[in-house]
This record gives sequence, structure tokens and C-alpha cells, in this order.
Amino acid sequence: MTCAMCGTVAVPGARFCHNCGAALPAAASLPATERRVVTVLFGDLSDFTSWSEDLDPERVGAVTDRVLAALAGAVKTFGGHVDKLTGDGIMAVFGAPVAHEDDAERAVRAALAMQRAVRRVLDDERGGGAPLGLRVGLNTGEVVAGIQAAIEYTVIGDTVNTAARLADAAAVGTVYAGATTAAATRHVASWRHLRPLRLKGKREPVEAYELLGLHDAPGTRSGLGDEAPFVGREAEMGLLAGRLAEVIDQGEPRVLVMTAEAGIGKSRVAAEAERLAAGHEVVAGRRAGSTGAPGR
Repeated sequence: MTCAMCGTVAVPGARFCHNCGAALPAAASLPATERRVVTVLFGDLSDFTSWSEDLDPERVGAVTDRVLAALAGAVKTFGGHVDKLTGDGIMAVFGAPVAHEDDAERAVRAALAMQRAVRRVLDDERGGGAPLGLRVGLNTGEVVAGIQAAIEYTVIGDTVNTAARLADAAAVGTVYAGATTAAATRHVASWRHLRPLRLKGKREPVEAYELLGLHDAPGTRSGLGDEAPFVGREAEMGLLAGRLAEVIDQGEPRVLVMTAEAGIGKSRVAAEAERLAAGHEVVAGRRAGSTGAPGR
């Protein structure tokens, strides 16, 4: 559902638009909570408290406003949801309330944009003398999402807690992520496998990765990698093979459109179709529908 006044996608269960404040119809019919697979991002300014102790409150407020605006702007740019803003950090969610097939990738790109933006702000404001920097933690997994305690939309669960602990463990200026996030984005990003981390509240060490950067020529694939066997799509591949044979036989191009909910496997089918058509020219594109779930 979208807001009739400004067109913003509504938060499930909300009575008013979070962008313009207009009343939303039939909010009570939406589910209060649901299970979702998301990527959670925590960003935390290191040494912020000690840095701000001896400074004029107005200057601290000005720096804080610029930093938080930069963090929130990066989340918005890549289609995430700002869950919480604190005095020295942010919690953001990619995959709820609006889901995309590449939410983990969006979170990674947002994390890098945050690091760049915060460095620019701090270079301007601190005169090079303050020991400030941003730590970022990312984690992908299942959460419970929705209106908690009838107050506001948020997500809860171990995925959230682990993302926060990864941010705590990260070195200043770096991005740490859990194994699922790293695996889901290895087609676009380079990661360094860290030694297992002992995180507060976790009984066992947690597998973690440090983000090194994006590939020079990022691919278009989403998901957990190309090596998994491709099963359960025999009918679809048979249809694609038939259409390809017609194109080759008749020498005329065809347009194939595939639509489905986010996360259902469209990107994998599209990639297999491109492999099937190896040696022939293929043009692929994708478009996000009104719900934010991309078609391809």
C-alpha cells in the first residue's frame, strides 16, 4: 500500500504515512508482525562520548546532525529503512518493510557510502584532531518485523543482535559482516575472512568477514552464489529453450518478461537463460514494481 498524498510505500500496520503524516486507509487489516529475511546494518561513531565531553554543545549538535543526516541519506539512497537514530549511531534494515532481491548488496553499498560520507563530514568539522570514526556491522537472517508494542515499525531477533555486536567488534573505519551477508554479496564485493569472533551474548564464536571493497565490474547476480545446483525449474528452462530455438530458427528477436515476488529466484533463472543463449546477443533488464519487489 502507498500513501495517496505523497506516494511513499506505507509501513505495514501504520495508521499514518511516515513521510508526510497523512492518514492511511485500512491499516488495521495489515499484519502486525511477520517473519522476514533481512540485512540489518548498525553504524556506530567510535569515541564520540569522550570527544564531545569538552566541546561546546552547539558544535557537538551540529556535527551530530551532519553525521546522522549522512548516515540516513546513505540508507535512503539504497532503499533501506532507518529503524533507529541515536546520538552517535544508526540502525537500518534492508528487506523490511519493503523487500528487494538484492537487499544484502544494498546494505553493503550503503555501508561503504556511510564510511565515505562520515569521513568527509569529520574532515570538515574536526580539523583533523578528533579520534572519531565509524564502525559498521552487517548481518543477514530471519527477523520478526512489524509494529512492536503498538508503537512503531521495527525488527527484532538474533540477526539484529549479531549485527550490533559485529559493529562493536569492527575496527574504526571498517565494515564487518556475518557469513550470510558476505556469501550473498561475493559477486559484487571482496571480503577478508576474519578469525571467528567472540561476541557478547553469543555462546559460540561467530564467523565474520571484513569488507575490502566492491569489484571493479560488479555482476548483476543476487543470491548465495553460482555453485549451488539449479533444480526445480525444469518447466521454466524448457519454455526458455523453446523460445530460444524459435528465435534462432526465425532470426527474429523476442522479449521475455518474468515477474515474481522478491527472493523467489528470478535472478538465477535469468542467469541460466543467459548461459543457455551463450553465443547470441541477450539484453537483460530489471524493474522494481510498486511494492518495491523487482521484476526481471
